[in-house]
Amino acid sequence: MKLLLAWMMPQGTSFQTYAAGSKLRFIVQCRDVIGRHIAKYGRFEPQLTDWISEYLQNQPKGIVVDVGANLGWHAVHAAQHASVTTVVAFEPDATNAWLLDRNLTINDIDKVVVYPCAVGAAVGRAHLHRYKRSNNGRHSLIKNYGLGSRVVPLTDVDSALEVLGLAQDRVLLMKIDVEGFEPAVLAGAVKTLARADAVITEYSPELSRDGDLSVEGMVDRLLAAGFVPHQLAGKSSKAVRAELEDLRRIEDQTDILWIKPATNGGVASSSRQAEPFAG
Repeated sequence: MKLLLAWMMPQGTSFQTYAAGSKLRFIVQCRDVIGRHIAKYGRFEPQLTDWISEYLQNQPKGIVVDVGANLGWHAVHAAQHASVTTVVAFEPDATNAWLLDRNLTINDIDKVVVYPCAVGAAVGRAHLHRYKRSNNGRHSLIKNYGLGSRVVPLTDVDSALEVLGLAQDRVLLMKIDVEGFEPAVLAGAVKTLARADAVITEYSPELSRDGDLSVEGMVDRLLAAGFVPHQLAGKSSKAVRAELEDLRRIEDQTDILWIKPATNGGVASSSRQAEPFAG
């Protein structure tokens, strides 16, 4: 019923809904695909959400970095864990950043820093190209959809964490979901990767190559930093190792979990040396 009422509202109208199995509340846009999904099911990216929750439960104190935080689903959930001292949430779209701020407020969360800017390899500015209003999560720093753009501030993860006084903090998890711009984000996060335990990247080879960004270089950077690639098994929250040949065959968007073996991250560790991905 709530979803039906949402569809009857004028476009751009926001409303409150709830996460399933918790008291967390979310303000969402009635016509946005993520908002509709949360309103209908009370969940978003359920397997990934469950894996993150299980992983953060047993970690030492540290921070979480959420690049492409959207309306804050993962940032709000990460902030529920005692192991997480601070969540740094980057979101360049003004509407999404507003929803993120609202969702922190209604859930009485005070340990999330909202960084309303795009993230790349260096500090500067960039054009954020707008996607259709039915999906506010697909705005792109790479692809021009012909629906207008905005100039937004651009930072890199290493510089942002230094400004915030977090340059020495352990990074429990860094999540990156930026529509193919992930290689640029990681190029600006070299220092952060060195002290990070796990990284989640949306892996989008076709979109990245449209922006002349090297997916192969991104993978080699993560391998060199000691990470091992994993994927979620089917509809479960269990992470299983992904072989490099598996990654080479991927063209569609999918989530890859990069875990340093010493942190375990809910999977069996491996001592096998990873081969280079490029070449």
